[in-house]
Amino acid sequence: MNVLHKFNRIPLKKIIIWILLIFMLVQLVVFIFRNPLANYLVHQKAQQYGESHQAELHIGKIRFKGLSGVQVDDIFVKAEHKDTLLKVKSAYVRLSFWDMLIFKVNLIDFKLDKTQLSVKRDSLGDNYSNFIANNDQELDSLPKEDFNKGSYAERASNILGILFNLIPSNITINDFTIKADLRDYQLSLYLAKLAVEEHQFSSMVEVTEEKIKHFWTIEGVLNPSEKMIECKWFSADTAKVSIPYLAHKFSTLIAFDTIQFKFVEETTNESLTQLRGNTSVKGLIINNKRISGQDIILNNGKIQYKIDITDHRIALDSCSEFVFNKISFHPYIAYTKKPHQTIELKIHKPWFTAQDFFLSLPKGLFNNLDGIKVSGELAYNLNLLIDFDQLDSLQFDSRMKRRNFRINHYGESNLAKLNESFIYTAFEKGEAVRSLEVGPANPNFRSMLQIPPHLVNVILYSEDLGFFYHNGFSKSAFRSSMVTNLKARRFVRGGSTISMQLVKNVYLTRNKTISRKLEEAILVWLIESNRIASKQRMMEVYLNIIEWGPGIYGANEASMFYFNKDVSQINLAEAIFMASIVPKPKWFRSSFDSQAQLKPYHEHYYQNIANRMLKNGVISQQEFDNLKPSVVILGPAKDLLLKSDTTLL
Repeated sequence: MNVLHKFNRIPLKKIIIWILLIFMLVQLVVFIFRNPLANYLVHQKAQQYGESHQAELHIGKIRFKGLSGVQVDDIFVKAEHKDTLLKVKSAYVRLSFWDMLIFKVNLIDFKLDKTQLSVKRDSLGDNYSNFIANNDQELDSLPKEDFNKGSYAERASNILGILFNLIPSNITINDFTIKADLRDYQLSLYLAKLAVEEHQFSSMVEVTEEKIKHFWTIEGVLNPSEKMIECKWFSADTAKVSIPYLAHKFSTLIAFDTIQFKFVEETTNESLTQLRGNTSVKGLIINNKRISGQDIILNNGKIQYKIDITDHRIALDSCSEFVFNKISFHPYIAYTKKPHQTIELKIHKPWFTAQDFFLSLPKGLFNNLDGIKVSGELAYNLNLLIDFDQLDSLQFDSRMKRRNFRINHYGESNLAKLNESFIYTAFEKGEAVRSLEVGPANPNFRSMLQIPPHLVNVILYSEDLGFFYHNGFSKSAFRSSMVTNLKARRFVRGGSTISMQLVKNVYLTRNKTISRKLEEAILVWLIESNRIASKQRMMEVYLNIIEWGPGIYGANEASMFYFNKDVSQINLAEAIFMASIVPKPKWFRSSFDSQAQLKPYHEHYYQNIANRMLKNGVISQQEFDNLKPSVVILGPAKDLLLKSDTTLL
């Protein structure tokens, strides 16, 4: 009690002074012994890291420079019994002293000398997977909920704040090499010197890929205080810049003359983070078989964007601009999480010169449209709103308007060939398998007058009921497909019209590429909107070229194959069966049992089609009552059905 009483009698001022003296003494001791203390602690951590990763992490001498600078010499990292992965001669980092006092990391200087990263893989293994696997485990052990706290604006601001704080104001990198030796692939990137001074930088990179050497120039601005990054990347020799490794790993070529980008963060308050910037590319070449069968060339592309991030919303503002050669447009894209999870997309493109659209299409992407010449003007509007909590309320509208539009020259493909006899070539997996004439010279060709109306009606009700009324694109069918696919969370239903299927078969190969679908949409719009062929003629061609069985093309061939009679003689039940085969013609045998009888599940298909036709007065009540889901196979298909040991075609 006496001790406590005496302590209470000590003036507060003296207590504070003693605390400060003790704190300063501790700091002085730490400052004096900081080098040996840091070396001991770091080497202990390096040993623990090596043991946990079955690797060796060697760190040489650690020296403090000034109040907040640290230099580390002779660093190397290697897995046990493997070649060295990383070797650094010297690394120096200086942090802001005043930011350190408030426990904030802000890099001021960063220097790196003689660094080599060597990635190797051969038949015996590699020298890097140890570190990747363990890093994944370490990431899994982190408290992930900390990364997901706060609104979108807060998260974006925090992430960008960390990014810009980690970008040093001054950077010097000397003699930096990255090497990859992956069995049958070798790559080397060498940077002699990179210096960021007064936020500016410029450097040349020597690239050696498969013994072929090129030189790149990279220059730009790094300004953490202004929260701005700007970079320009172009070739320092006569060749284009080609992204390494993509051709080897993914059979993809991406090359360009110049690419540049600028990024600026503008945070106005806690509930709003704005990102502004632009990206542009010149002389872009892309080659990937999934996109197109040949080089895609874009001479000039530019994106200028403004992104608003609020508490529960991320939106690309409509003041953003996308430029492709001669065409530009201003999309609005927004993702909202609360109160409903929604995605909204709007594009409003007012009247523009139609020829500019076709001149702006990247070369190599739409071969049928190469050389097309048009006059007049076009305008386009797109509105899409998806509410994931109420998918049935999905809104979709897409409209291409034309004013004084006219096709003056078709270009590579004669779109008017639908109106005359022509040779149709069927493709499978990109290979031509059969050619036949679409016209009277073909003994199996049947005009619309020779095809029974009930076959035409059944095809309409099963494939595209609005064919004779829409302009090649059914917005209601496309909307329904989107709703169905979103509910199933996978692709289960397409939205192709008969017009789309016809164009795909007549003008395009069967290679499933992204460009083919886009080209298909443009060709359908050109043919339908300009009435290049009548609906009757389009249906006639369609029925005479589509596949109805393995190697069976056209309605009459199909009728002979299944029923051994001319298509003009088939009845309603046989017509419904033929329509059921169209989606998967090579798998027709799956519709029958071992006795060549239709399987029971076909009854639902028959009832569905017949009910819709009866409701709309296409068939009579008597025809509906007499209809049975049964057909008698008398043609060559019967032999295939009775061969039970034959693999389903």
